[in-house]
Amino acid sequence: MPHPRADEVHTLRLDANASPNLIFFGIGSLFLDCFDQIVMSVGRMPDFLMDNASEKWGRSYCGVRCLDPAELAGMDRSSLVVVCIRNYEAICEQLFSHGFENIYLVGFERGYNRLRSVKRLARTEVGPDGGARSVAGVWALVTGST
Repeated sequence: MPHPRADEVHTLRLDANASPNLIFFGIGSLFLDCFDQIVMSVGRMPDFLMDNASEKWGRSYCGVRCLDPAELAGMDRSSLVVVCIRNYEAICEQLFSHGFENIYLVGFERGYNRLRSVKRLARTEVGPDGGARSVAGVWALVTGST
């Protein structure tokens, strides 16, 4: 299984320890299956969880409370947010629009409930409409049916 580069993990651990709050965003079955792996990669338990599904607000998952949007809006903008879903673009744009810049993205293995990486996400990696950045003019070689 590929692992995050050592400098990515080291930077994330430094940021997580220096950040006023550590928030994991996205409470789905993949997140719950990989929660322990994510915590080990980041280096500590999150202070809070966040999800856009209102039925999750105020509930606890893995012993950590899920914030509602008003509580997230009141968080220090230097808080570290780790996005824990595969379709991250709209969530990251939502966070950037609220002034959060310290955003990391969890990469998952395809077909397995295993963590692949945790990397810092730059604003330029998310398009202005919340989608992925444009790949116009970029070439790709597809070598298999999957």
